Amino acid sequence: MDPRYIFFPLGGLIIAVIFIIVFIVLLFLIASLAFWGTRHAHRRSSWGYRDEALDILRTRYAKGEITKEQYLEMEKALEEK
Repeated sequence: MDPRYIFFPLGGLIIAVIFIIVFIVLLFLIASLAFWGTRHAHRRSSWGYRDEALDILRTRYAKGEITKEQYLEMEKALEEK
């Protein structure tokens, strides 16, 4: 047996396992950062909130929860922001 490996007989295997774990963690971090931006982009901008509010307003008008006058007033208020 080579004297360099007396204290670390499984050194190569341990290094390989550590490398695989680090590689998987790096892949996970890269994927998380890549998809984080696409999942949260519309919620971070004021346009996203406004569009969401307009969708809710349209739905309420379509259900008959608010009158046309209320709808137009709220729509105008949202577009001014």
